[in-house]
Amino acid sequence: MDDDERRAIVHASMRLAVAQIAHASAKRERVTISSTLVDYVTELAEGFADRLMFDMCSFAKHAKRNTVSTDDVKLCARNNEATMDALNVFERDNQTTGAADTDGI
Repeated sequence: MDDDERRAIVHASMRLAVAQIAHASAKRERVTISSTLVDYVTELAEGFADRLMFDMCSFAKHAKRNTVSTDDVKLCARNNEATMDALNVFERDNQTTGAADTDGI
């Protein structure tokens, strides 16, 4: 599988996830959404994820590490209190269950 095929699969997966989240939210809020909205949010999410990964990799490199850690994720989220709270809960829950910090992706 080449890079273009991988990108197409990732894009389709992201669009499906966005569509499922959007439809669940629309149902809960009793509104309708368009496929154009799903396309826009998908592009936004892909761009955000790409930038987030770039920033986290930059933090790891700056710290002279080859592996992105949860600390790098927290650095990216440090100005968003709600996200930091959610990350702290996630980290606490995963430490309790003994989950590894990395999974080899």
